[in-house]
Amino acid sequence: MSDAPELQSAVLSIVENNYITLGILTAIVYDYILTFSDEIEYIWNKPWTRVSGLYILVRYCGLCDGIIFALVGSSFLPGPAKMYVFTLRPISLTNSDDLCQL
Repeated sequence: MSDAPELQSAVLSIVENNYITLGILTAIVYDYILTFSDEIEYIWNKPWTRVSGLYILVRYCGLCDGIIFALVGSSFLPGPAKMYVFTLRPISLTNSDDLCQL
């Protein structure tokens, strides 16, 4: 029974991490929604340049990256799904060789 406080602390830490992750992801999506009209006016309705393409690439790759790492960094995805998303191959948390390659 001495493990109960440690287990409770670990579970509360995971829940807290999930709330923080969801809050940050919500703020990012909210920012994208608020600035989308400006993006249409200043990027999409103008002639395409390298800077326009770079802007779109950075903006939407950043959004996708943020969503993926928010899912990986939280407990929204089950364990095996996290391993495939993050490493693109299964790893063993007990095998030191796999951990050193991360």
